[in-house]
Amino acid sequence: MRLHDWNDPVAMLGRYSDAIRALPPDHISADHLSREFTLFEDGDLRICFAPLGGMVATAKVVVVGITPGLSQAQIAFASARRSLLAGEAPIDALAAAERECSFAGVMRTNLCRMLDDLGVASCFAVASTTSFFTSDASICNSTSAIRYPVFIRGKNFTGHSPDMLQTEVLRSALETVLSTELAPFANALIVPCGDSVTRAIGHLKVKGLLRHQFVLEGFPHASGANGHRKRQFAERLDSMKATVKRWVETQEALTGSE
Repeated sequence: MRLHDWNDPVAMLGRYSDAIRALPPDHISADHLSREFTLFEDGDLRICFAPLGGMVATAKVVVVGITPGLSQAQIAFASARRSLLAGEAPIDALAAAERECSFAGVMRTNLCRMLDDLGVASCFAVASTTSFFTSDASICNSTSAIRYPVFIRGKNFTGHSPDMLQTEVLRSALETVLSTELAPFANALIVPCGDSVTRAIGHLKVKGLLRHQFVLEGFPHASGANGHRKRQFAERLDSMKATVKRWVETQEALTGSE
């Protein structure tokens, strides 16, 4: 596995396009994913390909999850299969898959509720940031600290065990792929979902691989399984609102200087 190859998601999709077209129309099982799409395996850790990596070049907000889970991967594969069978261009297939699977389900609901409470929707004069995943998709780029699904003993990786920064392949993916993906968004508001992603982005900044000023440090992971989400959000609300305010002021200054 060459991590630099991940920086060309269209080529990665091309490598697996025939296998994606041949998938069953309902969903891809965990066993099928492991059998056909494994990129890396070492002990309990497995990284699998999924048709992701579409980038919204116009984005002003970038939301960074931990890694796609199995259900998100299944949505992405189903979307990409439909697109490829319909003859759509690979880059369009990636964009559609990304939109459909990003933070799908209760995670998206929780994510957007927190962003709305921070005033992010009002920055763009929209009713809710839920439209970032539909009609206002040009505003937001969704991605993951580790672009492709990571599984530990067959279970979704939660970002904590093993530690991303202490695991060579995961740390290298952050330094090689995530840093490259975030580079064009130097003036965007970066929303790291959960403390492990905040730490990962902090690592890239310390290494000089990112120079982004506006990171919503402390933003909780939006999973319904995060029982501490509401408390964490309340405790960190003021500091996150201050970051949003500084970001808005900078955006206004940049717009005024054009």
